[in-house]
Amino acid sequence: MPDTSIPSAPPPPRPWWVWLNVLGLDAVLTALCWMPVFARATGARLDRVEYIVLGCAVWCIYAVDRFMDGRMAGGMRGERHHFAVRRWALLLAVIILAAGASGWMLLFEVREIVARWGVKFAVAVVFYFAVTWFSRRDWTGLAGAGGLGGLIAIGLMQGAGTGDLWMQLWRGVFAGFLVTVVYLSVRRAGAPAPWTLPRKLLGGWLFAAGTALTPYAHLERWPHLILDGQVVLFGIICGLNSLGIRLWEKERDDFESTLLERLYPWMLLTAAAGAGMEWSAAHTSARPLFIACWTASLLLLLLHLTRGRTSVSVRRALADAAMIVPALVVVWV
Repeated sequence: MPDTSIPSAPPPPRPWWVWLNVLGLDAVLTALCWMPVFARATGARLDRVEYIVLGCAVWCIYAVDRFMDGRMAGGMRGERHHFAVRRWALLLAVIILAAGASGWMLLFEVREIVARWGVKFAVAVVFYFAVTWFSRRDWTGLAGAGGLGGLIAIGLMQGAGTGDLWMQLWRGVFAGFLVTVVYLSVRRAGAPAPWTLPRKLLGGWLFAAGTALTPYAHLERWPHLILDGQVVLFGIICGLNSLGIRLWEKERDDFESTLLERLYPWMLLTAAAGAGMEWSAAHTSARPLFIACWTASLLLLLLHLTRGRTSVSVRRALADAAMIVPALVVVWV
């Protein structure tokens, strides 16, 4: 008998803005938009080649991170992770090309001090990948996640002794969030090791430090790169952006994700309050950066509170826009 079944319709094509996330270009755009914001805050003058080096380096790091997550047991299984695993050969070829171009420009085109700082920062990136690998091992457990959370909490408090104490209170509150998540996970029998929040904050912190590295290198402010208020605050907002996407994409509820979802709006409010505190004591040139941080954190909060009205893919794109648009406004104004 002839086949009378109706063929299924092909899936609709992906919108262009979905490809920005799948290909990892959203992170590149965010870094490229925020580097001139840091340059304006510090008074540094950037060269065109430094934008190219930053863009290539950020894309390579994100591509490797997504491939690791997609390959490892317990890793994320979003569309971007599946794409990285399916297209691993092409991805590897582009990573080699981009890393080679970035390395060549770092050695022969950019200023020597930027190159030296870039090599030093590569050690921190290796540490992040090591943390990613350890977070997928069962034997690391609560000790590994708690140790990383404690390390980040201590790092947050290292900058709290500079300037007026009241404007640094937001750092202590964020350290409290980390301690709370670890403590409640320890008390909850059978709860998963709380890797998510420490990993997201560490990744955001390193993203912010990498974005600000060139402007700080021009002024030889290396000791301030990791602990400076504007770097730490932007890093936390980047981490919360990634955390929000993780919570929206979760496939099932567990103790850790439920706890983080309850704390997430309060963490964004703390980031917004921190931006206001830092703004009040900042130099005139640095104030637009804190206004951009304040705007980004409130936009992410609004997006989270209205999450039931949009799809995950739209929400993910809007979360990227919440990071990019405030920086563009600061650069153009």
